[in-house]
Amino acid sequence: MNTASDPKIAVETRLPSLLGGDDDVPVLPAGTDELLSLLRDPELCLEELAEALTRFPSIVARLMALANSPWSAPLSPVTSLPQATSRLGIDVVRSVSMALTVAAPFQPHRCPEFDVERFWCCSLMTAEAASHIARVTTAGNGAVMAEARTAGLLRHLGLLWMADRLPEITGAAFRATEATIGLSMHTALCSTCGVGHRTAAEYLGKSWNLPARVVAAMATRGSRGTADEIAGLAGMVGLADRMVSVLYQYPDEPFDALASKRFGIDLDTAKTVHPLLVKQLPGMRELAKSLFRARRLGRS
Repeated sequence: MNTASDPKIAVETRLPSLLGGDDDVPVLPAGTDELLSLLRDPELCLEELAEALTRFPSIVARLMALANSPWSAPLSPVTSLPQATSRLGIDVVRSVSMALTVAAPFQPHRCPEFDVERFWCCSLMTAEAASHIARVTTAGNGAVMAEARTAGLLRHLGLLWMADRLPEITGAAFRATEATIGLSMHTALCSTCGVGHRTAAEYLGKSWNLPARVVAAMATRGSRGTADEIAGLAGMVGLADRMVSVLYQYPDEPFDALASKRFGIDLDTAKTVHPLLVKQLPGMRELAKSLFRARRLGRS
């Protein structure tokens, strides 16, 4: 095989040196690989999760703060982790814990254009959208829904890495997407440095030994939502990503106008999921703001 003519191999060969080298791949804090594995378990219950989280005081502190935040609005102060997990619910605790875990090695504030609240709002929304799509297309298969939620949440992990390691290049890509309607961040990054964030996410996912199906779903391009495209996990997550991107930019426009005329999304599944996402978006914006208020970075 002529590897020099294979663009994918060429990119993967260039990526380690571009982002710091094979020996400089971000390392998760000790014990968090086990936590991530637990968080992906579809049979996980709140009691098991709360017990596991006691080994991670920084995550516990953020969950406690979130449970007592205006977003949660408890009638009385939440004073224990079991109270916090019960208040927030299994899906929120699972997603927030995973987000805080994977965010730990990165310093995206090095890129002034990186909006941390928008990043995590979209990531959390993509996790929700992927889970909804999996529920509709698999008749509520819990294992697939949990897998889709994980892949959706980690979908843009490569962008977090690139904002940390290539702040100037990533900032230029952000500015390019703002100046050019329809230009995706992945395409903009490919133009500025030859590597897009999906490729970076795939490389990082493999380095962290994430499940192959999850890594593939992180790396796939957005789906337009045909029945064939969403038959697998990658298609579900690709459609979720596209739907959230559209919804975040145009939250008040009706689905039919957005999907069929401008973005080519016309699947019945998407029409079923879209109203759920519309209802969730305001709360998810507030969740991301509450979660990252103490570390608010980038643009407001």
